[in-house]
Amino acid sequence: MFPPSAYIDKGTGKCVGENIDVTSKILAHYNIKLEVVCTLPARMYILVKNSEVDFTINPKSTKALSPYFKFVEPPFKKLVINLYRYDTNSEFKTISAILGFDYNGMRQKLVDQNYQFVDLPTAESALQLFLKRRSDALVSYQSNVDHLKRQNAKMFSKEITVTPLLEVNAYYGITKGSANFDLLWHVLNDYAEQHSLEYFVPQKAD
Repeated sequence: MFPPSAYIDKGTGKCVGENIDVTSKILAHYNIKLEVVCTLPARMYILVKNSEVDFTINPKSTKALSPYFKFVEPPFKKLVINLYRYDTNSEFKTISAILGFDYNGMRQKLVDQNYQFVDLPTAESALQLFLKRRSDALVSYQSNVDHLKRQNAKMFSKEITVTPLLEVNAYYGITKGSANFDLLWHVLNDYAEQHSLEYFVPQKAD
């Protein structure tokens, strides 16, 4: 689960989000119905390795997943990775993050600088740990934090500073062992070509 891209709506219990909306629209052009699996990142890794899901959306650099995928060009969308910390902490040691996410190699770079990671199962739980000051900092995709901030802005201290770390593209990754590999490869590539896409999700101007 990766809000606002994909998450469980607390009111309906359904898996919703931008990734689902965009993908459902694309597949509908080919009379294909999307069946969504909304689960924790660690569980998704197992499903991918066992070819129990046909595709997902991820950066190419996700080491735990990339060997099992063939990625579709163009990118699905651009992601921004930020470091969040409190102004009062000139020095910090612990960083909360999502279990299993390497953040395009940024995790290892921070580990090499002797920072300690506190891993949580979801983006929301990692953020909550940071907001409760049980970690000194947070590494997160900007879209995650912006989404959760809109839901409860009061929890966000004015002392929090944001340091952009890097931008990374996310792609449709089709599971190599999927029985629907050829169909999905054709459909997603055909849609991108027919619509002359640079990204599947239109990018906002800077």
